[in-house]
Amino acid sequence: MAARKLLADGVDPNVARKALNRAAGSVPQRAFESVAREWLSNEQARWVPAHSTRILRRLEHDIFPALGFRPIDEIEASEVLETLRAVEARGAVDVAKRLRQSCGAIFRYAIATGRAKRDPAADLKGALRAAPRVEHHAALKVRELPEFLARLENYDGEEQTLLALKLVLLTFVRSGEARFAEWQEFQELEGTAPVWRIPATRMKASREHIVPLAPKTLSVLARLRAIARASQYVFPARTKTGVISENTMIFALYRLGYQSRQTVHGFRRSPPPF
Repeated sequence: MAARKLLADGVDPNVARKALNRAAGSVPQRAFESVAREWLSNEQARWVPAHSTRILRRLEHDIFPALGFRPIDEIEASEVLETLRAVEARGAVDVAKRLRQSCGAIFRYAIATGRAKRDPAADLKGALRAAPRVEHHAALKVRELPEFLARLENYDGEEQTLLALKLVLLTFVRSGEARFAEWQEFQELEGTAPVWRIPATRMKASREHIVPLAPKTLSVLARLRAIARASQYVFPARTKTGVISENTMIFALYRLGYQSRQTVHGFRRSPPPF
């Protein structure tokens, strides 16, 4: 009776049952979801928390509902493909590819721990849709840099924003790495080998990044120190994050007349400007 009512409401009774079992914590030990969560627990020590959370959410949203309760050693390549096709269907081609990689890692973990014999995700190589061509971040050509630098020197907005753009130009860091910079990350500023140690938690590759600092960069930092005063941040601001917003620098580029011609990230593709 209950099953018929669920069907009438457009709900698969098997999916509903599995959801209830999952909520009750009764996922079978050899089920894909159980192995996946074990794999995540094993891997997360070497990942930043945001990366672990992102992978788990993708699995919970796109994989577990269809394959979570299936015995991991019984899952076929066609089942994985059908599940990933649903992700592709909503236009998330890149997410589908990343999920295939995660599923492959989970199957390989199951093989290593004696719960599976093969990795069906490996059979999907070439079966998923190709990702659209990547559009690189807009960046000026070498011949355009002198005019840009001249405009930058005459920028009539906040001095802190001007200095933020200069710091990114001089160090080739990402905007987020610069925005959340803390003074404790800068070492030997008055010594012979000044460096900026950006912690792994703020790096895309999850590894500490060491940036040597040139004399012009030290001049920028000295002025920023005077502006920041007692703040722990290099770019303090009255925002929810406590630092300048993610739009501060890009809006400054718009103000300089470079909308769609130059992005903050695009500076990483530019030659050294000073």
